[in-house]
Amino acid sequence: MASTTERTLSTATVHSRRTSGELAARIALAALVATVFARGLGGDFLYDDLALIARNPGLHDPADLAGLWSRPLWGQQLGHFRPLTAQLLAIGWWFGDGAAFGIHAIALSMHVWAFFGAARLVRELGIGVAAALVTATCFALHPSNAEAVCWSAALNDVMVGAFAIHGLSAWLRWRRNGNSGARIAALACAAAAMLSKEPGVFVPALYLASDLALGRGRQAALRAAPLLLVLVTAWLALRMLVFGEVGAGFDRTTYVHEGSGISNAIAVGASLVHRLLWPVSLCMFDQLTALSTLPTLVFALLLLALVMLWRHISGPSRLGLLLVAASVLPPMLTVANLGPYPIADRYLYLATLGLALLVGDSLARVRRGPALMTALLALPFCAMTALRVPMFGDQKTFVERSLSRYPEDARLHYMYGTVLLEQAERGDATMAPAAAAAFRAARQHLGNDLLRQDHLAALRRDVAIALAWCTMREPTASGQPDWLRVEREFVAVTNNWPDRADGFTGLGVARAATGRLELAELDLRRAIGLDPGTSAAHHNLARVLYARGNREAAREHLLEAIRIRPDDAASSALLLQLEREGVR
Repeated sequence: MASTTERTLSTATVHSRRTSGELAARIALAALVATVFARGLGGDFLYDDLALIARNPGLHDPADLAGLWSRPLWGQQLGHFRPLTAQLLAIGWWFGDGAAFGIHAIALSMHVWAFFGAARLVRELGIGVAAALVTATCFALHPSNAEAVCWSAALNDVMVGAFAIHGLSAWLRWRRNGNSGARIAALACAAAAMLSKEPGVFVPALYLASDLALGRGRQAALRAAPLLLVLVTAWLALRMLVFGEVGAGFDRTTYVHEGSGISNAIAVGASLVHRLLWPVSLCMFDQLTALSTLPTLVFALLLLALVMLWRHISGPSRLGLLLVAASVLPPMLTVANLGPYPIADRYLYLATLGLALLVGDSLARVRRGPALMTALLALPFCAMTALRVPMFGDQKTFVERSLSRYPEDARLHYMYGTVLLEQAERGDATMAPAAAAAFRAARQHLGNDLLRQDHLAALRRDVAIALAWCTMREPTASGQPDWLRVEREFVAVTNNWPDRADGFTGLGVARAATGRLELAELDLRRAIGLDPGTSAAHHNLARVLYARGNREAAREHLLEAIRIRPDDAASSALLLQLEREGVR
């Protein structure tokens, strides 16, 4: 008969092998996740990335701690205070040397980290190894996560999700064994989530809700509530300090949707749940429309099932439903702050784990075939996600795919025209007519009354200004723009919208081309007065000043143009010419 010591050693050896095998499986699946998303590393800056990151010098210096941690992410006009996101975006910009690669690498690393956190969280809930791996894999490969991982501006969604997952896992460990280190980790993750994006404030509530969902009772939640309340209060106080008001920046409204707030919130919730359960849409520009029957019915049935079956489902499944709610509720409550496209996959990051947890909890009760079930669930997700990742490769492909689904969306036509116009400005003159056609299509869908004041007024203005810029790029028989026509277009633009810097920039360029340098200088200085961050105005003012003999002032504006837009080759070339002439 084997001795007690031998049996103990044998048990320890088996446990060690099982632990090593589980870790190896996690690493292998993490490698699979990284491989599926790796194609996104080469993607460009897209859509909001251009204004938020590529053309925003405030996010280009990771050492600018005072600026990154004291300024709202989109300026005071929006209530987005996300300093940790700003810090990582700046690090990504520096790491990628001005390309999107660095930010994509951070997003993918955070996503893989979230995968490991999900596997640990599920094991913390008492679910077996095989089912836990199924759950974590289904979460990480869910097609909805392609948008969050592959779109630079959505880095904050991955951050909130990853911090919430690891924080919840640490919270459960603390509740289970009283480990003070786990409690500190949970609080740190909650703070990091709140500093990444505003919905992170739901993470402390999620901690308390998990206590109730897992049967720890109200007393346990009440004892922990003051600690979390202090954390949330400190976060609110910081926001008040940054925005300089009691409202802490939460009173901003970016877009007015038609219909009542309640119906819009229900429409957003129903659409998000529909996208979660049926992730086949390859477009991130789904508009808020009237309540459709199927998504609303599914949403209502899910709510009814949640109320009726809550007491009869297991703790892990309850937590899965809470994760879905933690994803869906923030956009429902803040639909007026989500712009014209409030239904997006990136909002579903935690919800994908919630859905996977519901699946994993069910599989935990199946004794046979967990490996086969893993393959059956993971392979379709791999294929669907692999189809989505290339969509985020470049702006032209990004918008073209969306236009094929929504050919009457004026905003998409405007975005497409902007892409083509930028190609024309970089020297491909053949793109100018196509850009003008796209802008005209946008104008057609908007209507001919460009000055109509409604929620589309800003878009009408942008389309009119873009068409004026197209006249500067369209080829003529002489090979030169029709500068008198260009000037007429920009005079109309500046008369109708005297607060737009790009209108006065174009007018200054047109007048400079016809030799009226004094008027051109006045127009370009007015453009800079309206928007000091307009690199094109600084560059063209430098050219006018150079032509008028004021080389020192020209150099100052060239340096500013390059500071705003480091990849400005034209400004760099003119600056080099000035330096050769001895202007330093």
